[in-house]
Amino acid sequence: MQKNIAIIGNGLSALLSAISISKLGINVQLFDQKKSLYESNLVTFLSDHSLRFINKLGFEKKLFSSYENINEIECLYFNKKTEKKTELNFSSSNENQMGKILPNQFLYNTIYEKLLKIPNIKIHSDIVKAIKFNDDYATLETNNNIFKTNLVIVADGKNSFIKKILPNNFITKKFNQTALSINLELERISQNKAYQYFTKDGPLAVLPVTNKTSSIVWSLRNNSEILKFSSQELESKIKKIMGSDYKSLKLSTIEKYPLSFQYSKKITYKNLVIIGDTAHSIHPLAGQGLNLTIKDIVSLSSIIRKYLNLGYEIQNNLILDDFANVRSADNVAYSFSTMFMSNLFLSENKIINKSIELSFKALNRIPMIKNKIIKSATGANYQ
Repeated sequence: MQKNIAIIGNGLSALLSAISISKLGINVQLFDQKKSLYESNLVTFLSDHSLRFINKLGFEKKLFSSYENINEIECLYFNKKTEKKTELNFSSSNENQMGKILPNQFLYNTIYEKLLKIPNIKIHSDIVKAIKFNDDYATLETNNNIFKTNLVIVADGKNSFIKKILPNNFITKKFNQTALSINLELERISQNKAYQYFTKDGPLAVLPVTNKTSSIVWSLRNNSEILKFSSQELESKIKKIMGSDYKSLKLSTIEKYPLSFQYSKKITYKNLVIIGDTAHSIHPLAGQGLNLTIKDIVSLSSIIRKYLNLGYEIQNNLILDDFANVRSADNVAYSFSTMFMSNLFLSENKIINKSIELSFKALNRIPMIKNKIIKSATGANYQ
């Protein structure tokens, strides 16, 4: 059987995996039930590491040149009682950018159009109903066909059918929060700078897309009255939070998304690998969702290349074990730390609130720790 890998999913994780794997000379069977191009007002923070990865896939830097470089992130914690602000600033210590904020719709459609032109990627509209495993290959059963493949990559989101095959493998939790995703015309005082406001209602991120447009992601409790606000009321509330950080502000589109947590305890099983939101769906406050997945894809592609060069087969257990060992610690750290931070920032406990304020002040005085956080978030030390 000719070397091939099947990828199940139709999101960014699946598309980027398909292109990355195809560059190894492996045939990719992409099971994508998507019938139309992506439409959403969501945006994604792509770290410097992630942008470099996308460039290596064949996307030219000039494709993203109209989107603003992020060189600084300002975090402001609002005291629950007094509304006094405590600042914590992160900035790149060299000429390298931290990353860019890109619209998901632009990113998805750009990647999808490129994928369609790659000859060793074949797209199937079949829905995978079952997977059977043996030592040499996996068999995918769809409504109409049976496919044999060396390895299966599952990247079909939080509601993946793989939960039926591995029902005890997933830790899931509802945050009881809803994210407001807001596009707006925003003229800021400072360019190349993102903001994270930790308000008493929930963390609000202001994410610059271009010098005239930005996106806001505001994570709110499900019972928050703000979710019922009119556009005018929301605009007034956001202006108050931003204070003197803007010159002009006008809301455009508003969408709502329920937030939930998912973590796959094992990311490999027999001839199968789990990545993306299926493996780790995390809180958006750190902006690391897709960056975490790209680290998965980079590692998996690199490990497969290494073992193929040594003469091993794609489905060899050494490849899967190596991948799990390389990625597990990072996935655990980001998955559970973001859940923990979400609970902390929404806490009404006075001791916790005071501890956060003191932590912000202490971190501002310790550049070494801030630099480590920046390197982790931007993937500066990740190969």
